[in-house]
Amino acid sequence: MVAARTLVFALALLAACAPPLPVPGGGVRGDFDSVVHVTVIDEADGAVIEGATVLVDGVEQGQTDAHGQLSVTIAAADRVEARAPGRVTTAFLGAGASVQTIPLALSGLSMTALHAEVAGYADLQPPAGTTVRATIGRVVDSIDEVGPPLVVCEGGTECRFDGPVPAGRVQLFAQIDAVDPGPTDDPADDIVTPLSFGLSDALQLAPGLITDLRVERFRDEALVEVEVIPASADGFDEVVGVPGIRLGEGVIVFFDRPGGGRFLLPRTEGALATASFWAITRARSAAGESITVARQRPGAIDPRPVGPPAPPLPTLTAGSGGYVIGGVERALIYELRSEDERVVVFDGRDQIASTDEDASLVLWEAPPPEHELDLAQVERTFTRRAITR
Repeated sequence: MVAARTLVFALALLAACAPPLPVPGGGVRGDFDSVVHVTVIDEADGAVIEGATVLVDGVEQGQTDAHGQLSVTIAAADRVEARAPGRVTTAFLGAGASVQTIPLALSGLSMTALHAEVAGYADLQPPAGTTVRATIGRVVDSIDEVGPPLVVCEGGTECRFDGPVPAGRVQLFAQIDAVDPGPTDDPADDIVTPLSFGLSDALQLAPGLITDLRVERFRDEALVEVEVIPASADGFDEVVGVPGIRLGEGVIVFFDRPGGGRFLLPRTEGALATASFWAITRARSAAGESITVARQRPGAIDPRPVGPPAPPLPTLTAGSGGYVIGGVERALIYELRSEDERVVVFDGRDQIASTDEDASLVLWEAPPPEHELDLAQVERTFTRRAITR
């Protein structure tokens, strides 16, 4: 009996001494009170990073242990920063939190070679007078990674992509349309009708491999047609409306095209039963980009306009010793990003000290959290994201 009581007491003592649980997707929790519990994780998969260097207000405090953790007792902690070889240095500014979980991204992309094809491409039957156009893109981990198509196929008997893609989790989708070139050579006059949609399996690929991948088309009865009509927005050169899909571990943002606001999406059933669907207004100008999101299931996407990406883009002005920030009053958080550094700002301050001469400002508007601010949750629930270059 005495041994049992001793064991219970020892376990309770260990639990009391253990640092608080980290925020799963990176983020902050609790009010700072002389101790900040730092955990450093891999941004891509959440794995802890041992040996990362932690600095508080510019002073090195030590390295993370085998659990990716370091607890620092200190009077104040305005800027909490983590560094690791081969990673983008990341700092939390003005969090005022006792638990700070800092995600680090790789500083360079490791590439792998991919051979991919759209299955059954030759069997597609477009309406008379039209040509099949298949656009292949990547399912990405973050909306920040959304980029141009990997390849666009026009007509022919096959649609293939052969080239490099970032290593890690690789999954492709194909947006397939029938295109009537219209009365002129201007692409804006094209008449675009959605024809099909395809999705590949997700593979985990190591750098340097050569891999074959098939993009399988959905059955016609497994697809639903939606229309996204963007509201206009002043101050932008282009405003388009597209749908998006949030899968369990990835994001699909459809490619916009002149003359077409209709798309075919897979129904939320089977393997996609837990997917969430977005209607997106994306506005661009030379200064940056703004994305406004409404989340709806595909059968319920309303063809009325999706909200405009207002207010205008935030401002980023280089000043003496740093940057002056404007237009972030509605932001939950914002970030100053460069190739080698990421600073996440939690308190809305309008000035950031920085020696980086090539930075972008990324603003996130999202529902305020109840208990903890999880950066991954912000990306899943944001209503507007704007970037100023």
